[in-house]
Amino acid sequence: MKPRQLLLVGISALALAACSAREDSNMTQQMTDMTQQINYIQVNEASLQEDFEADIKDNPELTTLTNGKARVQQNLKKRQEALASAKEDLNKLRESTEQKKTDDSTFRSTSRDTLQTIEGYLNDYDQLLQQEANYYALIASDEAKTADFEDQLADLDQKHQQVQEQLQNIEGKLTNLNNAIEKEEGKDA
Repeated sequence: MKPRQLLLVGISALALAACSAREDSNMTQQMTDMTQQINYIQVNEASLQEDFEADIKDNPELTTLTNGKARVQQNLKKRQEALASAKEDLNKLRESTEQKKTDDSTFRSTSRDTLQTIEGYLNDYDQLLQQEANYYALIASDEAKTADFEDQLADLDQKHQQVQEQLQNIEGKLTNLNNAIEKEEGKDA
């Protein structure tokens, strides 16, 4: 092989390695972005009770719960937006892991399993947010009865418990996926 051909082969190999490292870095960033959105959802969820109490104090009739000005409505909107962003990040991460050129079956199964679990959580959380919106509309309604409040609140509590259990399951899976990505990055380095 001539020196020039060797140089081109060397440059090509470096470019391929850099692209592969960029893929992994991209996966790491996508996972970080998605995790930040999930954390943001949890932070806002933690302040929901405080927001609700402030709304009750500001408007004892609770008529503002559906007009978008109430703190709980603003909280709900923030979580809906973060959820939409997390779903976008999940789709980008799924695409990146599917396009990753690797023979590592552990990486493939770990990423597939983790992303399916996260998708289930995000879809269930989306349903929870819809139930919350319906609950606030019920509370603000003149026709609502105490039994209606109690039934919907019980349903919300049950759904909330379910998504919190899913979230706990996700934490370990994210760690496993992060380790798999780092392992793949090490192969490309």
